[in-house]
Formats: sequence, structure tokens, C-alpha cells
Amino acid sequence: MGRHHRTLPHRLRALVLLLPALLLAGCGATLIGALTAVATSGGGGGSSGGGGSPPTNQPPVLVLIESPPDPAVGTVALRYRLLDAESDPADLLVEYSLGGGPFLGASAAADSDGTAGLGTSPMGVEYRFVWNAFFDTGAVDEQVVLRLTPREAASGVSGTAVLTEPFTLRNSWIATVFNGLGDDAQERLAIPDGLAVLRDEAGTVLALLVSDTFNHRVLRLDALSGAVTVLAGTGEPGFNGDDQPASQARLSSPRGLAVDAAGNVYVADAGNQRIRRVDGETGFITTVAGGGGGARGDGGLATEARLVLPVAVALDDDGNLYVADAGESRIRVVNRTSQRIEVGRDERGDPVCVEPAFIETLVRLGDVLDDSGLPIVGGGTITGKLGGRPALADIVVQGRPGTIPFGADCDAVVSSSSLVAFVADPGTGSVVRRAADGTIEVFAGRKAGDTDVAAPQGLWLLPTQLLFADSEAHVVWGKVLDGTLTAGRVAGQVGEPGFEGDGGSPLAAKLNGPRKPVQFSYEGQEILAIADGFNRALRAANRGSQPVVLGGVAIAASTIETLLAGGGSGEQVAVPVGVAVHPDSGEVLWTDAQNGRLLRLEPASGAVAEVAAGLQGPRGLAVSPDRAAVALALAEAHRVVRVELATGAVSVLAGTGQPTSGVSDLGDGGQATEATLNGPTDVAFDAQGRLYIADAGNHRVRRVLLDGTIETFVNSKQADGKPAAGTAANELDGPSGVSVDAGAQKLLIADTNNHRVLAVALAPSQVPVGTGDVTLIAGATEGNTPVSGYNGDNRPAVGAKLHGPLRAIPSSTGQKVLVSDADNHRVRVIAGDVYGGGGIIDTAAGTGQATFNGDARPAVNAALNLPSGIAVDPATGAVFIADTGNLRLRRFGEP
Repeated sequence: MGRHHRTLPHRLRALVLLLPALLLAGCGATLIGALTAVATSGGGGGSSGGGGSPPTNQPPVLVLIESPPDPAVGTVALRYRLLDAESDPADLLVEYSLGGGPFLGASAAADSDGTAGLGTSPMGVEYRFVWNAFFDTGAVDEQVVLRLTPREAASGVSGTAVLTEPFTLRNSWIATVFNGLGDDAQERLAIPDGLAVLRDEAGTVLALLVSDTFNHRVLRLDALSGAVTVLAGTGEPGFNGDDQPASQARLSSPRGLAVDAAGNVYVADAGNQRIRRVDGETGFITTVAGGGGGARGDGGLATEARLVLPVAVALDDDGNLYVADAGESRIRVVNRTSQRIEVGRDERGDPVCVEPAFIETLVRLGDVLDDSGLPIVGGGTITGKLGGRPALADIVVQGRPGTIPFGADCDAVVSSSSLVAFVADPGTGSVVRRAADGTIEVFAGRKAGDTDVAAPQGLWLLPTQLLFADSEAHVVWGKVLDGTLTAGRVAGQVGEPGFEGDGGSPLAAKLNGPRKPVQFSYEGQEILAIADGFNRALRAANRGSQPVVLGGVAIAASTIETLLAGGGSGEQVAVPVGVAVHPDSGEVLWTDAQNGRLLRLEPASGAVAEVAAGLQGPRGLAVSPDRAAVALALAEAHRVVRVELATGAVSVLAGTGQPTSGVSDLGDGGQATEATLNGPTDVAFDAQGRLYIADAGNHRVRRVLLDGTIETFVNSKQADGKPAAGTAANELDGPSGVSVDAGAQKLLIADTNNHRVLAVALAPSQVPVGTGDVTLIAGATEGNTPVSGYNGDNRPAVGAKLHGPLRAIPSSTGQKVLVSDADNHRVRVIAGDVYGGGGIIDTAAGTGQATFNGDARPAVNAALNLPSGIAVDPATGAVFIADTGNLRLRRFGEP
């Protein structure tokens, strides 16, 4: 660690950090003295001043331009020069000492670009080093000294070491202030997600397998006895390697499951960004896909490929493996057979072939399915929808891809494909089908005429129909494969979440956020098992005519029963999405999207009270100017309401309750209560009391004036609100978050589907605003097209990649902007010349892995899962995060 050779500049190519002004005391004299010494030695000639040669192998000289500030928070940057009379290549050893202890090697910040490579120059070119302090130390409030030693690369001759002034290394630790699973989250079952059937060689059902996502393990429920054992995972999140018994290996938020004919179990180890395989004979675990870094890895070994958020796995008739990567809205295929397979055709129409153990992209859903414009509901890959973007949840396949003998000419392939794939996409409320000829269509959902389908989650393919769980409608649907009929209910009541109905008809039962159905024959009866997510239960419906005993539970014909449960009956699992802090009391106000509630948290005691219930899709909120209420965006009701904090009384501020059907019925210029909204997701007040609305489904920001009239404040140029190809400054696509920086007189917009953050003047030259009143403060483009992803920190925020940002807010001092970078599973912070477009971006919380790895650790080392709402306590600077995917409300110190 800490040694950076000339072969490493590409790792540092954009270590860009906005630093304070150069230290004047001492630095100027040191630099002048060093340059004078170099010039004198370079002049050659000793006392005569004549033409003698300069001495050789002089050690390089280090000039420290700037020491780290005191205190230093986050990653630590320093600037320096390397001087050498002969301009010989040099490197730099950086070491640190905590509290006067021994010096240890310091590692550079990962995933960074740099402005220059390391080397030397007689004129002293400026270089930067960014120390990943908390990665190395995990320290908080520790005194630190850095030791910098220049070295000549070829000879190894070291120059004089330079010590920085002591400084305090400070960190922002994280804590959970509310756990949506309750206090018994470590019981038998937290949130069941994946579900699979384990059979013996004769096809007899041996057990049901269920991924206990929030307990980071896979459970095995014996079909005869009901005994529950752990198939994989220790219950502690993490990754501790392969080639060991699966029950001793750590998993991280496991999701989908699949079982092959030999009894091998495939696990979508989402938080570890891998697909793991549990051997059916030995019980040992290995990685079969993912775990690689850098490029996506198409055309290479599956174990060297990068998966972002693998949430589901499936197997075709030949045993090839399919992966739903929700992080990139891609379906990947891994060839596990002994022959080359053709999975499709590229943009030029040429066959795409996959060799054994290699990986390819079968389809990227975002390329073939446009934004549905449906209301934004739920909490991403946990509850379903987190915007109009594709949000893959599950995949099932049938048949086999086109095959050719291994080693044959791929260009000569004539496809014999019979592969059909179905993909659940809760992000657009659809089930998408890829036909055997490679064409893609919407099979189920509102676009296919299924008006009650909201968020398809888990799939199960039968010979004549597709079953799918709907986590928003709280139903398991069935739809015939020829598509001639609309989807029909198989279990649950539409829009009626609850935990009721055991012993009765599956159609009369209440489910709550079901995740996955599977149907199989058991003792001659057809059994439908359901991972009933937010009821923390595994339930089974007997669809046959005779009673059975499954998992030790008797199930009469045509009834449903609970086989396995974690929490108590009727327990409400809370899904935090929006959060605000009351400026007077310090109480934390937040929305529980799953149960339609506004909740209040007293920070000192941790007590939680319900302010209001029965809300339809509560999302973002803002404390009213009179401090007596909150304005609250109701995405599913297409309204913004006022909720009185003392009584919970609700009144309408904007919206008729019907979604906008066209630009003609927006209602701009009239009373806000008579205007239409489309899935509003956030609200904010300015100092004058005007209300701003993130009208996400209309791709606009609306403003309600003091007289109650409404106007479009920021809008794309298209009549229906959807942006054209390419993105101008005032063209929005699914904006999810709004907030006001009163000091800067700016409105901050999280332009979610454009993957950027905008700042808009509150007093623009025109309304709707023109491009001159909008500043891009974070996000990247290629040409005129927005680009999503993650390309590191300590770089200019303009040009940095975000992925689905949901909210941007000013810090308590107004000198920084915090961004919930949801699909990167981070909270980012922009500092410096934020509104001039020259801010520098860093990570304030999150590791980038969609999992939970515990509290009582530095926020930058804590894993988040789809962070959505964020708020700052103006009195303390504490940052509160709605860690939606982890079902938690969390807090850390302001960066």
C-alpha cells in the first residue's frame, strides 16, 4: 500500500478534489529553496561555476503544497511536487500514524481518476494523493500524521521524508433509529423473497427453499416434517469466500433461487454481486457468475464479469443460467453446458454466441420498453416501483436457445432457438416476454390490458399459464400464455393488504407484498406456495380436491395456510420512503409507503407514533411554513395534501385525484385543487410559502402560488411532458425530488431518469423556466444523452455518474448538497462551487452494495439499499436517511 509506480497513473487519472487555498506559511519558502537547490545543482561546475557535470543519482525532493485540513472528514487529500535534477522517474511512499503509533502504509482512494501520473520534474509538476482514510483505519476523532517519502524508481534511493502537521481524522458513524421489521427481525423469517422447490431424482418434493433476505441466509423447510434448517448463510451479512460448506459461508441479501435437475441450488447473492451455487451432493458453495470488477464482462468468463444487483436466476432446459441484473436492467445468460449457444443477435443482426462458462447480455430491458408514465409507487426492488425506469425483479425461462457444435463458425449459425423468457418489471408495472424469435412484447400489466396489475414481482411458469405475484396489488395473478384473457386472481384481494384468511379460500385471503409464487404437485394435489413478503410468512394454498400435510401443516382442499412465519400475526412491516425534520421540535417525520402512514419519531427516546393513516402512496413531505402541518405527496392518489401534526386531519392542497391524461387537463393557471397531477413524489416550500411539487409522472415541477393557483415551473419542451431525445437543462424525465436552498435562492431537483441534479433560480426570468435559469450541478452525459452509473468520487460533480438520484437537499449550513444516489446505494455530497457548476462530489454514506452490513461503523463503510428520502436536522446537522431497501430509518453526522 502507498507505493505508486509510474505504471499506475491510470488509477489516479481523475483524483480531482477541490481543495482550500494553498498554505502560505512555510510552503512558499520551502518551494523556493527546493527550486533554487535544483537549479544550482543542475547548473553544474562546483566552485568554479564552469562546465562540470551535475552529480548523478540525486534523491528526489518532495515539496508539500498543502497538508490535510484539521479536522479532516472523509477521504483525505494532499497536494505535492516531486523535484529531481535529472528528472528521473520517482514514486512516493505514503504512510500514516494514528495517535503516535507506528507508521503504516496508506492506500489510495479506490475508483478514482487522476489529473496526472506520478513522476518528477525539475520544475516540480503538481500531483495529488487521496488517502482512503476510513478504509485503512476506521478511525474516529484520532490524531493522525502522514509521512511522505519520495523515492527514485530505478535506484530505490529515497529522499528526505516529509511529515504533515498533526490533524484530527473525524468520521460520521451511522445508526438505525427505526427498524421497519421490528425488534424480532432475527426470528425464523424476516422478509421471504426467493422461493424454489427441491426434488429428488424421482421428482418427489423434498423441501421448499426460501431466501430469508434480511437475515442473509437461505432456509430449507422439509416437506414432510416441517423441520427448518439453514441451507446457506450464517445470518451475518458479508462474503467470506467459496469452497466451503454453504451453511458456514456468508451471504449478503440473497434474493432469487433456482434448482437444477441434479439438485444444485443457485442463489442470487445480491449484496455480494454474485451468483452462488450450492452443490447438491457436497453442500459446498462456489461462485459461478459475478464478482468481477470494471467492465460488464460480456464475451468473457462469467466469474470475471461485473454484476450490479443480481436479483433473480433461472435455468433453461439445457441447464444454462439466466440472471436478472436489476442494477443494469439486463438479462444475462451464462453458458453452463458443453456447447456453444446462440442467444440472440446484436445491433447489426449478427448472431451472439456464448461459449461454456462465458456470459452475454440477452436483453437490456431499458432498450425495448419505454417509460409507462404510471404513478411511482413502492420502494424499488423491495416493494416494486421506484420510478418509471425498469426495475427487474424476476425471470423464468422455457425451452432452449439455438445451439451449434462447440468450435463451429458462429457466423454460419442457423438458429434453432425455442427459448422463451418472461421478466417481471415492477418499475413499469409489466411482465415482458421474449419470444423464441427474439421479439419482445408486454405480456401482462396495464399496457397489456390488465388494469389492476400494479407491480409484478415474482414469476412461475406453468404449461398453460404464467403465475406472478404483485407486490403492490397484494395478489397472485394467473394469465394464460396465449394472452387471449386478462390476468385473473389466484390468491389475495386486490388492494387489500393484510394477514388474514388461513383455513379459507385463497381468493378471500389477504396477502401483503407477495414476492414469489411457485406451484408444484405434492401427494397428487396442486400446491401454490407464496413468499408473502411483508407478512414475513411462507404460505401455501391447496388447489386440489383432497387434503394434504405439507411441512407438518394440514391444508384442506381449496384453502390456504401458513407454513412458516417470522413476526406476529398482523405485524406491520414499515417501508420508509420520505423523511423530514421538524425545525422546532427536532422530531423526525417520515412516510411508511407500504402501510400508507405518516409516522413521527421522537429522536431522544426513539418512540414512534402514528400521525395519520389510510394515505395512498405517501412519499416525500415538507414541514409547512406555519410549522403546524406537513405537505405530503400521495403518488397513488395523484394529490398533494396537508396533514395537521396535532390531529392528523387531511386536506387537499393540489390534485383532483385523477391522473393527468394530457396537457390540456393539467389545469395550469387555475386553482391547484382543480388541477391534475400524475404520481407526485416530493414537495418543498420556499421562504415565501410557495409550494413546489415533483410531478414525476408529468415530468414537471409544478408550483402552487400563495393565492392557490398552480403553474408549471420546470417542464420539458414536449406537450405531454416527456422529454425528447437528448436533454436540455429544462427538460425533465421523472423528477422525484425537490428541495429549496433558501440562502442560495435555488430549487434543487433530482431529475431521476436523467440521472442528474439541477439547481433552478427561484426568481427566474420566465416561467416555465428557460435554460439560462437552470444549472447542472451533478451528473454526466455522452453527447447530449444522460448517462447513468458510478465512476468514483473526489471528482467534479458535473461529469460524475449518478444512477437514479431520488432527492437532493442543502446541508444545514447551505454550503453543500446531499444527494440520495439510490441505484448506486449511496448518499453523495457535493462541496465547493456547487451552484457554479464546479462542485466536487464524494460519498457521505454507503458502500455501493445493496445490502445491510450493520451499524456502529463509519457511514462510508455502511451498506445502504436504495436510499430514497434524506433530511438534515438544522440544529445538529444530523442526516436522516430513509434506507428503503433495508426497511430502516438511519442517521449519521453531517459530512
